[in-house]
Amino acid sequence: MTRSRIHRVPPCRSFQRRGWTLMHLLVVLSLLSMFMFSASRIFMMIHRTIRLSGQATTMVHQTQFMFSYLRSDVWSATSMKPNDTNGVVLEFHDSPAIVWTFADQSLIRQVSDESQPVRTWPNPASELSFKVEGPTLVIRMIPTSRLAPTQVRMSSEVLLARAMQTKGDPP
Repeated sequence: MTRSRIHRVPPCRSFQRRGWTLMHLLVVLSLLSMFMFSASRIFMMIHRTIRLSGQATTMVHQTQFMFSYLRSDVWSATSMKPNDTNGVVLEFHDSPAIVWTFADQSLIRQVSDESQPVRTWPNPASELSFKVEGPTLVIRMIPTSRLAPTQVRMSSEVLLARAMQTKGDPP
């Protein structure tokens, strides 16, 4: 009978593993905190990228709109003269002159008789200058980023036609 009692003795509960040890909990918490930190950084980068891409798209559209106005004005100008304030004065045969000026990091279009509202565009370039070369207006832009300076050339149809008349038609 003694032998059967020995086999029926339940194992000691102190050696059984039940639950998590403190070390396991610390490892799990540290891994979880690293994951949360990484996820929050990724979320902030995505949010910033979305915001900046929206701003860049708006700036591109504004710049295209500004260049379409300037191209239209230069195309029909009968005279182009640089003015004293880093700009150009465009004169027309039957309408008032238009002054384009670069000031305070923005480009300003102003009609001399104030028949149209003054238009202002924010400029992405750190510096902008106008230069008149015969029938062509050269706009030199130095960008705010590390890109190379850019030149945009726009010609006046009226001034080109005058130049062709004075030289005669080519053969």
